[in-house]
Amino acid sequence: MGMLFHGKRLSRDRKIINDMVNTAKKPIYIDKYSEKLFEYHSQKYIVSENITNENNTFNYCFIENVHYKDLIYKAENLIIYNWNRKYPADIFLDIDLISTNFFIISTNSMKGNSHELVIRQVWKHA
Repeated sequence: MGMLFHGKRLSRDRKIINDMVNTAKKPIYIDKYSEKLFEYHSQKYIVSENITNENNTFNYCFIENVHYKDLIYKAENLIIYNWNRKYPADIFLDIDLISTNFFIISTNSMKGNSHELVIRQVWKHA
C-alpha cells in the first residue's frame, strides 16, 4: 500500500492512467503534483489546489501524495492498483480499509505499460 518514497511517486504506468480515465464518467480531481501523469488527457481532469478541502462532491479523485483519511467520509468506492513489484515507500495509504467498512467487490489483472502485472481492486464502502 505504498504511495511515495522520498517525495517521489512509485510508478508512472500510462496504462493505469488510461484505465482510470476510461473508468471515470466525469473529470478526475487531481492534485497539482499529479498533473504530469494526465498530460495526454487534458480534458479529463481538474486540478485542485487543496484536494482534501474540496467543497464539491466529485465522482473520481486521484490520490498519490495526500492523506486519504481526510477524504474517507466522501468515498463510496476506491480503486486501488497494485504492481507485481515491491517498491520501497515511506508514505502509505493511511487507512485500514477493513476497519473503515470497505470490502472488495472486484479484482482484475491487466498488463501495464511498465509492469508485467497490475492488479486492480475495487473496494466498496458498506
